[in-house]
Amino acid sequence: MKQSTSIIKIPLWSFIFLGLWGCVPAALVVGAGAGAGTYAYIEGASQAVYPIPFDQMWEETLNLLKEQQIGVIEQYRKEGEGTIKARRADSTNVAVDLSVQGTQNTKVDIRVGLIPDRIAAENLQRALARRVKVNLSR
Repeated sequence: MKQSTSIIKIPLWSFIFLGLWGCVPAALVVGAGAGAGTYAYIEGASQAVYPIPFDQMWEETLNLLKEQQIGVIEQYRKEGEGTIKARRADSTNVAVDLSVQGTQNTKVDIRVGLIPDRIAAENLQRALARRVKVNLSR
C-alpha cells in the first residue's frame, strides 16, 4: 500500500513542478533585445511584455481598439499602470491592463469575455504586436 502512494505522489509533484516551471521562461526572456517580446496565456488573459515604453503602448493599444471597432467604455491610468475597458460590437467585454516592467518594457494583459475567450485575446495580442512591429515568442 505504501508503494502505490509514493507512485501517485511522484507524478503529482512532477506535474506541479512542471506547471510552475512553465511560467519561468516568459520571465527570463523579458530582457530580450529590441523588437522581441514574450507572451503567455495565464488565468484567462493573454499576457505579453513589449520592449516599448508605457506611454507609447498605451496610445498604440487605444489605436488598435479603435481600428478593431472595439468601443472604449472606460480608461483609468496612473503612473506606470492603467486599465482600458471596452466592448466589441457583439457586446463582449474586453479588458486591457498595462503596466511598466523595468525601464523600457510594458506588460499588456488582454482579457476577452466574461468566460475568457483565449483565441480572441491572443488574436488581439498578435494584432497589437504587429502594430508595434514586435515579434512575440513564448
